[in-house]
Amino acid sequence: MTSVTASASISLLPDASINPFALPTDPRYCEGMAKAKSIDPFVCNEPEVEISPATSRVLKQRMKTADEGRLVSTEKARQRIQQWLSRSSTTKTP
Repeated sequence: MTSVTASASISLLPDASINPFALPTDPRYCEGMAKAKSIDPFVCNEPEVEISPATSRVLKQRMKTADEGRLVSTEKARQRIQQWLSRSSTTKTP
């Protein structure tokens, strides 16, 4: 039985002679590119938002309601919004 062995040299680096776009030959290639910023997910750079005590109270009530499982489906919410909009758009006569 005869075995055939093929040897090939594979380079993982692009060959600039084959593909002129493979490696930047101009040292100015990277100039002006944005520097990567490290982002700390635990640091907030946004300004604080002040809310009134009444708004805070309502938000806490709504979160408690959601935690208790008293929720409305998306479809039901859309229906309610349509009802509210249709009621508010009709003119009331005295």
